[in-house]
This record gives sequence, C-alpha cells and structure tokens, in this order.
Amino acid sequence: MSRIDRDPDECVDIKSLIAEVIDRPDEWMNHPNDQLGGKKPRELIGTDHEERVRELVRAIKIGMFT
Repeated sequence: MSRIDRDPDECVDIKSLIAEVIDRPDEWMNHPNDQLGGKKPRELIGTDHEERVRELVRAIKIGMFT
C-alpha cells in the first residue's frame, strides 16, 4: 500500500486513535491483551509491532471485538 493509499487511521497518532475508539484508553493500553499475544498495547507502541495495535483498534472500531 503506498502512502497515498494508506488507511486514514494509519496517519493518525496511535494514542489519539485509541482514545477515539476505546473507553478508558490508559487502562486498556496497560492491560495485557490476548489479541496481542498477552502483551500490553503500550509495550508495542513505537516498535515494529505497533501495526498489530492499529489493526486491533481498527477491528474494535468496526465492532469486531468487544
């Protein structure tokens, strides 16, 4: 996917995206998540695995996970 074809959520700061989609974002970011292999979302932000957090947040945004 080229920069022009990127999902709009990819251009948004990850913490802002989480705050828009998740109730109690600080709590969510500090809690181990099964969808992230038991890792805390905060641990993955700024790493090569941040995309996994973005994918999860996008899934939550469209109602795939509760």
